[in-house]
Amino acid sequence: AALLPRYSTVVEAPEDYHVFFRTYAALKDVDSAEATFRKMGASAQPIMLNLLLLICVNIKQPERALKWLREAHRIETPEARIVDVVSYNTVIRGFGAQPEQVLLLARAMVVAGVEPDDITL
Repeated sequence: AALLPRYSTVVEAPEDYHVFFRTYAALKDVDSAEATFRKMGASAQPIMLNLLLLICVNIKQPERALKWLREAHRIETPEARIVDVVSYNTVIRGFGAQPEQVLLLARAMVVAGVEPDDITL
C-alpha cells in the first residue's frame, strides 16, 4: 500500500487502477477506495466498483455500498456501463438479513436493465 502513491504517478490507463482496488480490498481500506473511485469517475470499470462494494459489505456497511451503487448508476453512460450483475449481487449479499431491502434491490436491478443470474436468485 505504501507504494501506491508512487505507482499512481505512472498509471496511464484506467485498467491500471485495478491493483489499487485489489490492495484496498485486502486492507479493507474503504476511504481510499472511495477516493480513488471518485477520482476515476465515469472511467471507472465494473471491477473497481465491485471491489469498492465488497469492501463496504465486508466492513458491515451495506448502506454505504448502496450509496455507491446508486452513484455508479448516476455517472455511467450507455456506452460505458459500470454497474453489472456482480455489483447488485454484492450489495444484496450485504443486506442478506433484511429481506425487504433485498427485494427492493432485486426490483431495482431489473428496472436498471441488469439481468439477474443464478447467484441473485
